Amino acid sequence: MHATPPSLSLLRLSAWRARLLALAGALLLAACAGFGLTAPRVTVADLEGLPSKGLEMRFLLRLRVQNPNATDIDYDGLTLDLKLAGKAVASGVTNTKGTLPRYGETMVEIPVTVSTFNLLRQAWGMAEGKGLDKGDGQGVPYELHGQIGTALGRIPFDQKGTLNLPR
Repeated sequence: MHATPPSLSLLRLSAWRARLLALAGALLLAACAGFGLTAPRVTVADLEGLPSKGLEMRFLLRLRVQNPNATDIDYDGLTLDLKLAGKAVASGVTNTKGTLPRYGETMVEIPVTVSTFNLLRQAWGMAEGKGLDKGDGQGVPYELHGQIGTALGRIPFDQKGTLNLPR
């Protein structure tokens, strides 16, 4: 049996496919490079108690999420860690789906868990005069660190602010 050489039309088709694949790869790289989104701004809007069990307390944290980008961001989850006065206090995750409108904002609710250990550590600090709120009406400094899940990957966010605790 003889190996038949490829026909000229088959070679042209292969060259055309190679060019098309190269162009698609270049476009994909350009799209990834242009994906540089500015991180959304995330602030605490409200905190509500939830039924708790065992050695943990549960809260519903309402977050205001602002999108400073010129494109909508479709999200499919969110994870966060909350610090009060520089100390880790709570963490939470949600698989809520939605869209952050371009140059807009939305509210996202996320259940968070506070462990008894963290509460005891905070209480110990308060007993030593290192309380969260000094009674000066300035509230408690908080830090949110987390990620917003999207189909194209995770968008990290870090936000600091002041939380006025109920008296």
